Amino acid sequence: RLVTLTGLGGVGKTRLALESARAIAGAFPGGSWLADLAAVSEPSRVVAIAGAAVGVRERPGGGILDQVAAFLGQDAQLLVLDSCEHVLEEAATLVRELLERCPDLHVLATSRRALHVPGEVVIPIDPLPTPSASPGGGDAVALFLDRGKRAGGGRAVRWDAVFVAEICESLGGLPLALEMAAPQLRLLTPEELHH
Repeated sequence: RLVTLTGLGGVGKTRLALESARAIAGAFPGGSWLADLAAVSEPSRVVAIAGAAVGVRERPGGGILDQVAAFLGQDAQLLVLDSCEHVLEEAATLVRELLERCPDLHVLATSRRALHVPGEVVIPIDPLPTPSASPGGGDAVALFLDRGKRAGGGRAVRWDAVFVAEICESLGGLPLALEMAAPQLRLLTPEELHH
């Protein structure tokens, strides 16, 4: 009932969580909800952010956690908690409470580290394979080429395969870094971008 995707920043945990939630949405007749914790600066706000994600606001006569649990306990629902790493303790407490109170609730979390909640299944997300790890060039190269072509730099990418491979290696196969670098191919060749 709790799956946590872990990995480095920029490795694609959020994208994978959102795609997974879309793919399994039919299994949750009560709905799927996204609570983005990335911008939470006060850990005490974690429960309120989760409440806002499901449309629950704190009202007099009951704590926000009670109201969130009452809402999420109605039907089979999926709660995606994104970017838990900087509020790990509070996120873990929230998840533990909700899973105890809501028997049909499932939680998909993303974090650089595990939540360490009983029953948690941790799935590490690794960077994309780079040419040094994959004889065919690696998924990092494929992503970089695709994003370069979308940015209008497709021809330059094909001219300098060695430099493309070196760029992908230097960025460690991190999808976010590759996606941010590829649009620069509109102005630079892979060789210029590498240097």
